[in-house]
Amino acid sequence: MKIPNYIKKYADFYLSKYSVTKKKFEDILKKKLSKDLFQKKIQQEEYDTYSKKISNSIDYYENLGLFNEEILIKNKIDNYVSRGFSYRKINFLLIQNKFSKDLIEKEIKKIKDDLELKKTIIMKFIEKKLKSSRYKKLNLSKTEYMNKLIQELVQNGFDYDDSRSILNQYFCDE
Repeated sequence: MKIPNYIKKYADFYLSKYSVTKKKFEDILKKKLSKDLFQKKIQQEEYDTYSKKISNSIDYYENLGLFNEEILIKNKIDNYVSRGFSYRKINFLLIQNKFSKDLIEKEIKKIKDDLELKKTIIMKFIEKKLKSSRYKKLNLSKTEYMNKLIQELVQNGFDYDDSRSILNQYFCDE
């Protein structure tokens, strides 16, 4: 399978910097070609030829093993958890990264079933919210802080009872 040097050069550059899913990579290549056509870096005939070769390019890189989506989704989730993202935001970002719906549902279910991980996610989310300038400016009592945080936790897809117990634990440990 022969891929044009023009696509290969850009794809090598891009994939050396970023880890992406197959679907997202396909979209990136299409955008690159459209942008280059618009900026008159390539002609319409070249654009048509390169567009037809995108699937060959993706197959080439897939055979090299660059699109292992199961490992990629786990790494993304670990990153999002460490950054204190909620279930809702994690789900949104995984969809935005063009992972398959089944894989996303499977991984989100794993997170929700893992009690220790669930606790970690909620704690990180609470810490992130309390560090934000919006919360620092508020002059609220402990109960008012807790109620505001519970409301945000539930809005972001966390279970009310889990959130309440972890929040109580968080404020008791302070």
